Amino acid sequence: MPNRFKTALDIQDACNLTAVVGVLHKTCLEVLEETHSTRAVAQDPAIIWMVDKINDLIGRPDCKEMTDAYLTCHEKAEVNMEDRRACSRG
Repeated sequence: MPNRFKTALDIQDACNLTAVVGVLHKTCLEVLEETHSTRAVAQDPAIIWMVDKINDLIGRPDCKEMTDAYLTCHEKAEVNMEDRRACSRG
């Protein structure tokens, strides 16, 4: 299996979001298998670097773009925002 830290560095020149996400997925599974810890997956330096590359490939959205994406997902998922708020309040 390739060294995930070298892979994280190698993908910094990538331009194919789908390929980077695929590598990230495999790397997450590798770390999870090694550690049995989702916290370790979230804190792994190679994974952090890969996630940063994904953020770069989608153009590092600002707060407004993130809010618009969130609202669009709710709209297209046909989720009632009031129902969602009521669930989160318990």
